[in-house]
Amino acid sequence: MAMKSTTKRKLNKQLTRVAALAMTCVIGISSAVTVAALTKKITVVDGDNQIAVSTLDTNTDRVLELAGITLGDGDAIVRDDDMGTITVLRAFTVTVNADGESQPVILNQGTVADALQAAGVSLGEHDKVTPDLDTQLAADMEISIERWHTITLTVDGETQTYIVPEGTLEDSLAYIGVTLGEYDVI
Repeated sequence: MAMKSTTKRKLNKQLTRVAALAMTCVIGISSAVTVAALTKKITVVDGDNQIAVSTLDTNTDRVLELAGITLGDGDAIVRDDDMGTITVLRAFTVTVNADGESQPVILNQGTVADALQAAGVSLGEHDKVTPDLDTQLAADMEISIERWHTITLTVDGETQTYIVPEGTLEDSLAYIGVTLGEYDVI
């Protein structure tokens, strides 16, 4: 028995709707899978805070904006695409005390040696630095330079070399334990 033309049209209309719905579902699922595959998960580390950001835009400035991070003067970022992290290094001040002056220096990482270099402070062979040159910097750290010098002293015909802290000649003699007599010549 032949199908009536009205029934045939209804069936074709329903098949067309089903096909359109199936195609819409395929496109929707494909789009969702594509977006999920292209979405990057990036962790922004700012001090003790870790902020997870999922985005298609991996531009560093945009990721920081999405994380609500604003950089200040002297701040820096370290991006590690292998680990999926952006680390914010906040600027801080350390103070270098050398040669009777205190000089604030703004850095965002490094060691005492880096701070001395940034301050333009050179060290002599025997100068003492506190804390040690390889100590990692921290906010509000005080770095002190104690200058030491070499002196040569001849006493009773015997010459010796001493390393003494910066100061006057009298300070140096007192440091090495020499007392001048009435007829001694300096």
